[in-house]
Amino acid sequence: MFVGTVYDLLTYEKVVFEHNKFAAQRVVVHDSSRSLPCWGYSAKPHRQDGYDLASASARHILVSTEDECNDLKTQIEGGADFADLAKAHSQCPSGQSGGDLGEFGLGQMVKEFDEVVFSADLNMVQGPVKTQFGYHLLEVMSRTE
Repeated sequence: MFVGTVYDLLTYEKVVFEHNKFAAQRVVVHDSSRSLPCWGYSAKPHRQDGYDLASASARHILVSTEDECNDLKTQIEGGADFADLAKAHSQCPSGQSGGDLGEFGLGQMVKEFDEVVFSADLNMVQGPVKTQFGYHLLEVMSRTE
């Protein structure tokens, strides 16, 4: 369960969403014509040695109870649209965009979230996943290792 005000949760979720959607991360690019590394920016997460880190794109629905999460999962398995349910039920600001979290790197989300996103089958609804914010249904749309 999330401890804090609704404003804290919304601010945190907005920062994470904005970071994942738009922020560029600083990386070192080695230029053989220079003796020093050049600093550049990349929209994909990188390690300092220039190799890409694992990344994924996913969508989720955040609710406060496990029962509500299970009910929504049953509806999705019965043919309901994930994005429509996210818009109607998710307590996360991303619900307005069908639960879309965009692309994010390993370690950018809470541990419980990452464990599912970086191991689950693609395009399969996972959950309930309990985090400090509540209960999530997750669907991994894509992933790079």
